[in-house]
Parts: sequence; C-alpha cells; structure tokens
Amino acid sequence: MIVTKGRNWRPFEEAREFVWELGLKSHREWQDYCKSETKPDDIPSAPDQVYSSEFKGYGDWLGTRSVRNQDRQYRPFSEAREFVRGLGLKGQKEWRDYCRSGNRPEDIPANPQGTYAAEFQGYGDWLGTGRRSVPWKPFEEAREFVQGLGLKSGSEWRDYCKSGTKPNDIPSAPNQVYGSEFKGMGDWLGTGYVAAQHRQYRPFEEARKFVRSLGLKNLREWRDYLTSGQKPADIPAHPEQAYSSEYKGLRDWLGTGSGTNSSHARTRRDRTRPYRAFEEAREFVQGLGLKNVPEWRAYNRSGRKPDDIPLNPDRVYGSKFKGYGDWLGTGFVHARDRQHKPYTEAREFVQQLGLKNAREWEAYSKSG
Repeated sequence: MIVTKGRNWRPFEEAREFVWELGLKSHREWQDYCKSETKPDDIPSAPDQVYSSEFKGYGDWLGTRSVRNQDRQYRPFSEAREFVRGLGLKGQKEWRDYCRSGNRPEDIPANPQGTYAAEFQGYGDWLGTGRRSVPWKPFEEAREFVQGLGLKSGSEWRDYCKSGTKPNDIPSAPNQVYGSEFKGMGDWLGTGYVAAQHRQYRPFEEARKFVRSLGLKNLREWRDYLTSGQKPADIPAHPEQAYSSEYKGLRDWLGTGSGTNSSHARTRRDRTRPYRAFEEAREFVQGLGLKNVPEWRAYNRSGRKPDDIPLNPDRVYGSKFKGYGDWLGTGFVHARDRQHKPYTEAREFVQQLGLKNAREWEAYSKSG
C-alpha cells in the first residue's frame, strides 16, 4: 500500500492491472472515466505523480502499449530503411496508406524525414524505388533552379514538393540539407522576403530621420504607409521592437511631438528628454484606471500619453517593472511570475476542501 498525505493507494502493479481491465483506449477516455465517479478511491487519477518512478506513460498504464513520440526509441536509420524497403512500397501514397494500416512497428517512424533529418535522402531512397541515387545539388545550383519556378511563398513551395514534379536532387527541406547556407524562404524562392530575425535595419537615427521626412501625422497615416508597398526593407514596420532601447514613441518617430515647430529643436529635445522616475510614472498610469494590457495599448495609440511615460515600461525600467498588474494597479500577476505553495502543502490544502471530482475542482477554481 502506498501512502501519501493520508491517502492509501494500491501498489502500482495492482492498480495498473485494474485499469487494464477497464479497456480504455486513450488518455481522453481515462480522464472521462476519472470524472465519472466510478473510479475507486485507491486508484489515483494522476498515476504519473503517485507512481512517479514506475509510471511509464499512459500506453503502459492503460494497456494500449502506445508510446508518446518523445519517448519512442526508433531503429537506427539503416535498419529502419532496410525494413521499409522490404515492404515493396512504390511511392509516398502507399507509404502513407501503410502508416495508417496499423501494421507499422512502433520503432519505425511515420515521419522519417523528421526523425532522421541528417540521413534521410528522400522517399525514393527510403522506399528503395531507385529514384534517389544521386546526391543533392550544390546549394547555389539548387537555389537557382528553385528561383526559376516563380513560386511566391512557403505554401506554394510545399504544394510543389507534394506535386511529384520536384527533381530528386532538390531537397524539400533545404534548411536541413544546406544548414547555414540557407537564409530563409525569401532567399530560397527569390522573392526577396527576409524573415524579421534576419533583417538588417538602418541605424535608429537614420531610420527616424527618413520617417520624419515623410510628413506622416499619426498612427493611421503610418499604417497606411506600411501597406502602400513604398517602405524600404531596411526601415522597420515595428520600430519599438527593432530599436527597443532608443524608440521613444510614435510622435518622436514621426516627428509630430508637441511644442515648437522646429524639427531641429524637436530632435534635440527628444534625444535628451528623460522618462519620469518609475514610481511617478506608475502612479500616473494607475490613475488612468486601465484594466488590462489591451486597454494600455489602446491608450498608447490614442495620442494622449505624455512623452515622458514610456510605451514599453518593461524595457525602460528593467528590474523595477514587476508586470502589468503592478504597472496598471490591477494586482494581476502573470502565471510565470506567481509564487505557489510547495506541492505537498498545496495538495494538503486542496484535500481539506472535501471536493469529490474534477467538476467540483473546476467550480471551486472559478469561485474566486
């Protein structure tokens, strides 16, 4: 008998044998059974916690023998490929049908491309149909071929890979085959699109000077400009992200700050203007009566925010910023920042509530 904080559980082997006899087929069915109020009190609803050292997954617990993807041990690539070639399958459609048939051993992956990324050389090689007998094209040649297709997006590339017309020496996953040479789908397809994390933007001062020269007056005009197709690639659409430590708000970015009409004076003032001390800024913000982050963002877009109140207080005040619940005065604490009781203390407290099932626990959780 296993005892945990006043609860007597059956030994693992006996409990598992009982569960096997239920004939449940999935974790979902197990959860439904636990909610049905027919489960004996000495069978835990969370066996992974009660039998932590013996629990081997719900496939073992339920008797289905199913193993989670992350826990599966697959055969070495060469052994798995030899087995698959022995099946005599002729193409990817037959392979997919075989995977759905229920006959595939669990140590043979349904997605060999993901499992054996460095060794997988295409389905012709995997199935042994003889269509994969040459190495991949060098990166430059492969990219030139692909750019000649005129594809416009990653979605079109994936459709092309499924079409059956792709040469066998062009990989469907170029990022895996070419490593550091692959610079993103925009470079691979020739569309010129560069993912945000790979873009090189102008220095902040140069970018702001360019944007101010456009004569845009407000957020709406800035958004219209972004959708016009005229924005240079090295000017960010989200300057608050690209220049987090230098960005001082949209009015500073556009050059529409209140006061003198002299752009030179505005530039000098913006460069030297400090933000309010954290406590003063927080007191001001809490006086606004905002209830959540969406309301805070809407207020930022309204044009009413003083320039010495930062748009991104977490970046400006560093460790002083304790979350938006503290900033707005709502008292809300993000889940990742909460300090919970140790597990045993929390469980002891919950067990004293006398709740009978998951439904009562959910109702209690919502009760406030």
